[in-house]
Amino acid sequence: MSQYRSIILCANPRSGSTMLCDLMAATGALGKPQSFYRPESVPEWTKRLGVDDDHIAGSTEFERAYLTAIRKHGTDSSGTFGLRLMWDSVEGLVDRISALFPEQQCDAALFERAFGSPLYVNLVREDKVAQAVSLIRAAQSGQWHLSSDGSVRQGLGEPLPVTYDAQAIEKEIASLTRVDAAWQTWFAAQGLSPLQVTYEDLARDPQSVLRPLLTAVDRDPAMARDVEPATSKMADAESKQWIERYRSEST
Repeated sequence: MSQYRSIILCANPRSGSTMLCDLMAATGALGKPQSFYRPESVPEWTKRLGVDDDHIAGSTEFERAYLTAIRKHGTDSSGTFGLRLMWDSVEGLVDRISALFPEQQCDAALFERAFGSPLYVNLVREDKVAQAVSLIRAAQSGQWHLSSDGSVRQGLGEPLPVTYDAQAIEKEIASLTRVDAAWQTWFAAQGLSPLQVTYEDLARDPQSVLRPLLTAVDRDPAMARDVEPATSKMADAESKQWIERYRSEST
């Protein structure tokens, strides 16, 4: 039996986390991770999961009911709970659940108490220029994710025009680099050694990323064999041109 009862996917924007969440859920053994504690998403999840609106958001009663609801929704048939957690949501998550478990003295102990013994997975995108370009183009166009059939999964049906902006790319590279480093500092402070995964490996061979996760939770890695991505890459020829232009102008 696995020592892990949950998987916490630690990531940052445009790192392939939506793709990996879908793949994890499709195995039936790696939880059903969602961004349950993304501040902008909590009202939506509250309504979707039928959490009692009579409780005041942020109250102990609400947080207990909300935690119970997301634990149920994010747990698969194997009994594994999944959570996607972006760095900018960590502090808010700690604030929300700390009152439920006041005896816990550190973040890692708090998360273990709230979600069950977690396997931490750290997803990073090594190519920061490509990650920054992806983030800027998504924000400008209003299209964030496409389904595997090419239809819009999240965002505007018709994309807005996009404009190359070297300064914006530079700013996002710096920001993304900082938040990646923040995760590493947090892992070290909490005494954690997460399973490291890269976007590049995920995009090239999704099954090769799933197999170590399945092995870590004592499941058959062959379960990854028939799992296919539910999203499609949004990068296109223009994305490549932006990346090449930024690199050429930065040398």
